[in-house]
Amino acid sequence: MARDVARINDAARGKWPSIIGMALAATRNYDPFEAPTHFRLSDLLKKLDKTFGATGKNYGKGGRDTAFDDIEKRRRDRWDFLFIAGIWIQEG
Repeated sequence: MARDVARINDAARGKWPSIIGMALAATRNYDPFEAPTHFRLSDLLKKLDKTFGATGKNYGKGGRDTAFDDIEKRRRDRWDFLFIAGIWIQEG
């Protein structure tokens, strides 16, 4: 699913302008005083990299056919995120 989101997001512009825009938005909106203890900006950027695959680093594959090594790679990250997005559309 993350690849589908990246494909849709990158359709209007190139991959790197999208990645740079995402990183700048994360940097601009990150407040270390409001963040959980020990959650640094680098942790946030790493989570976003896992989602969008910007650096190409292997964080372990998710899904039904996940191997044990992939599960161990994903468990090394201490932070789990739940992204909730909504859109309000008024027609007519």
